[in-house]
Amino acid sequence: MPIDTEIRVPDGTGIGAQWAGNLLAPIAFLLQLEIAYFIVPRACDAGVVFPIHLAHLGALLIALAGAVTAWRQWQRWGRVWPADGPGPETRSRFMAEVALLVSEGFTLVILALWLPTFWLHPCQ
Repeated sequence: MPIDTEIRVPDGTGIGAQWAGNLLAPIAFLLQLEIAYFIVPRACDAGVVFPIHLAHLGALLIALAGAVTAWRQWQRWGRVWPADGPGPETRSRFMAEVALLVSEGFTLVILALWLPTFWLHPCQ
């Protein structure tokens, strides 16, 4: 008897959207760090800060997209108190709540990393 190794989620829970809500904000944070560090020497040479602001804004928008995705998943699964026991609804509710916390936390971190750019020049 052959073993079926494909992963199927037939319960309609939108596992891709749940993972997107969990991973978009941390990925945006890491991209923000890499791109900002990459751009700073060029911005310092040119005396222009706009590309650094653009990198921070892009990361913030990606993180907010993850937060919106997490919010929609929470709206879909988290409104009703969970039933006792395992199941796709309980898992989806947990994933949505964790995604909201992760997205909000990393959005705040992205904002915190962007703030010094307004007061300090990259060459300082």
